[in-house]
Amino acid sequence: MLPIAYLDNVARYVRAGGAVLVSAGPDYASSTSIWRTPLDSVLPAEPVGVSEKPYYAHLSDAGKRHPVTRGLEGSASEPPHWSRFFRTVETRNATSPPVMTGADGKPLLLLSRYGEAVSHCCYQIISGCGRAAMRAVALISNLLRRMSHWLMKQPDLDEEALRLQIQGHDLVVLRQTMADSVAPVTVTSPAGATRE
Repeated sequence: MLPIAYLDNVARYVRAGGAVLVSAGPDYASSTSIWRTPLDSVLPAEPVGVSEKPYYAHLSDAGKRHPVTRGLEGSASEPPHWSRFFRTVETRNATSPPVMTGADGKPLLLLSRYGEAVSHCCYQIISGCGRAAMRAVALISNLLRRMSHWLMKQPDLDEEALRLQIQGHDLVVLRQTMADSVAPVTVTSPAGATRE
C-alpha cells in the first residue's frame, strides 16, 4: 500500500543512522512482502516461508546476553513463563544471530545494526498468537518497549558499553558486552599513572 519511493526513503533513513521496526506475520513471506522492496537492503533476514508448528519462544545464547532480552521476565523457566505461539515466518541469510528462537530453534527475533554506525534495524516475528494469554501480551508489550528504546539508542541497552562509577574511594568499571571475553581496561590517573 505504500509507494516504493516511501520505502526507499525509509531504507535511506536507516542507512543514515535511523531505525526501523518490522513486526511481521505471514505477509512477510508472501509475494507482496516488504522484503521485495528497497527495504530488503536494511532488513536482517530474508523470508522463505511460514511454519504453523506450536512452540514456546526461547532466548538464544545471544539473547541471554543481549540487553534487550536479557532477564526477560518468564525466560528463566522451562518452558518459559509465557504462552505458546503457533506461527513462525521462516528466514535465511540472517545478518546477526537471533536473540529469540521458535520452533526447532529457528530465528524468531533478530536485532541487528546496519553498517559501522550506530544505526539500528530491528526485526520481530512473533505472530499468530491465537488465544494469547495475558502472559504473552505482557511479554510482547515488554519486549516492544525494550526494542523501541534500543532503536532510539538508549545507552543502557547498547550491546557494547563501558561505564565508570565512583563508590567511596574506588573507581568501578562496568563492561557490558556480547563477546565471550574482554581485554582488561587500563585506567590513567590525572597524574599520568596507569593501572589495569
